[in-house]
Amino acid sequence: MPTEQLVELYSLIIEPTIKEQVVTTQKQDKGMALIREGMDDTKKACLTLDGHGVLWFKNRLVVPKDMELRKKILDEAHTSMFTMHPGSNKMYQDLKQKFWWTHMKREIAKYVSECDVCFNRLKFQPRNGSMCTWTSLWVRLALRRWDECLPLAEFAYNNSYQKNLEMAPFEALYGRRCRTPLNWSELGERVTFGPDMVTQAEEQVKFIHENLKRAQSRQKSYSDERRPLVFEEVDHVYL
Repeated sequence: MPTEQLVELYSLIIEPTIKEQVVTTQKQDKGMALIREGMDDTKKACLTLDGHGVLWFKNRLVVPKDMELRKKILDEAHTSMFTMHPGSNKMYQDLKQKFWWTHMKREIAKYVSECDVCFNRLKFQPRNGSMCTWTSLWVRLALRRWDECLPLAEFAYNNSYQKNLEMAPFEALYGRRCRTPLNWSELGERVTFGPDMVTQAEEQVKFIHENLKRAQSRQKSYSDERRPLVFEEVDHVYL
């Protein structure tokens, strides 16, 4: 009798990018239609329409008041394998690069506060003012399955906003972030050659150096505040 043969079947499902979903929802949303009609209002000076009728806030894509779509964006920015539960401020800095909606920062803070993983991580937060940070705690949790998580943890760290640099490490190194579902399409082509490339790189290095100096000064002030005061005889003190 012939031996049994196993057959594996795969299906490929193509979904629109998050940007494409936002653009589609914009065109179907009644609130967006009202905003387009009032584009001449001075209060909406920061809002613009591109040649395809897509609404932008400065250079950020306007997300309609579609809670399902917003939750999808928040989930991708927080629970994705490419992000790994950043804090609310870091998550806001990452999302504000591409998207905008009213009360965005407040919604992000609420979303993070309701995350069970982040809540459990908060239990490990030290209360004695030690130098242990959210980043180190996050790395420790990821290292429980280090063989699986370490490459993704490294990518998530390098592709997310870092306060000391005021950008993502990948931006400092390559001039842009690596592509993820949230950052799949560029707003425009970047073509730089010759002297312009050198000038751009020099400006980037100067900007990073200034940010690191400010961060060093800030960290020194934090350290000095926690350093115990030592008094000697004849020192003047307030009583």
